[in-house]
Amino acid sequence: MLGLLQTMDIHLSSDEKQRLEIMILYHDVWYKVGRKRGENEVRSAKWAVADLMDLNLAYTVEEKRLVRCINQGIVATIKHELAGTNGRYVEEIATLLDLDLWGLGQSPERFQEDTEKIWEEYQPILTREEFMDGRIQWAKDFLASRSQVYHTEPFFQFEDMAQENLASLAG
Repeated sequence: MLGLLQTMDIHLSSDEKQRLEIMILYHDVWYKVGRKRGENEVRSAKWAVADLMDLNLAYTVEEKRLVRCINQGIVATIKHELAGTNGRYVEEIATLLDLDLWGLGQSPERFQEDTEKIWEEYQPILTREEFMDGRIQWAKDFLASRSQVYHTEPFFQFEDMAQENLASLAG
């Protein structure tokens, strides 16, 4: 994600970019396949907050804001929605969500390759049929719950392809 961030024309202040980079580093620091929805993200957020607190980054108002933003951003990746996000952090959190979903907007071939990589992660705990059934349901739920995939202008160029990929997956 950091590599993609460097290649995209993303306009954030230096403070917003710093918060975004920290969120990227921590958003999947705790990741175990097959956990219930949100568990990985909540544990990653707690890990980030604990690390930042260990660095004594919660004494000034700005440091407290940094910790709060990191926590909110990582937790927002559960549903990839901005609901409940403090307006002060919308730009960097929206960018995190778009970076996390960037793969949906790739060419159909690359999207399929990513699906295969995700399948490899789930192979030890699901059959191929169970995986695909879950993936199809996820695509249907995702499409039904929102009108667009991406939140920020730099990612709007991927919107149509993401919609097509999700619709194709959903059947």
